[in-house]
Amino acid sequence: MKKIKKYLILIFPLLSIGLIFRSIYIYNKEKQALSWDETNGIIIHSEIIKDYSFDPPDYYSIVKYEYIIQNKKFYSEKIAINNPTGSPEEIVEKYPKGKKVKVYVNPKNSNESVLEKCVKTTDFIISLSLGIFLLVGGTIISIGTLYKEKK
Repeated sequence: MKKIKKYLILIFPLLSIGLIFRSIYIYNKEKQALSWDETNGIIIHSEIIKDYSFDPPDYYSIVKYEYIIQNKKFYSEKIAINNPTGSPEEIVEKYPKGKKVKVYVNPKNSNESVLEKCVKTTDFIISLSLGIFLLVGGTIISIGTLYKEKK
């Protein structure tokens, strides 16, 4: 049992480190996307999905678009690097089927694209702060628990 407890104690610091690295990765990816190439695209599908696996049901939007790079068609559902801004209704209203849109394409990987490019500094600061807080708190709890076991 003590061995299992020691492994469980490590979960908070490890998850916190993962959250910190994820926050940094997304922030850097958003900054990179600011310099991605621009091309034209068209929305080919736009709908709101009701997910009954939650109580109450959860709603989310699906927006699919196509774009052409060097005479080759590409398809994507990615609106933004991180979560798009707006409710599912607002997103579907903003991107209705048939609408012509600007698509921002990663010049190093034409399969990677977004409809919105922005750096969400507030989201980055919040998630990074949460990760650091959990790391410090988890480490203190872990050390305290290990210290108590040794007494």
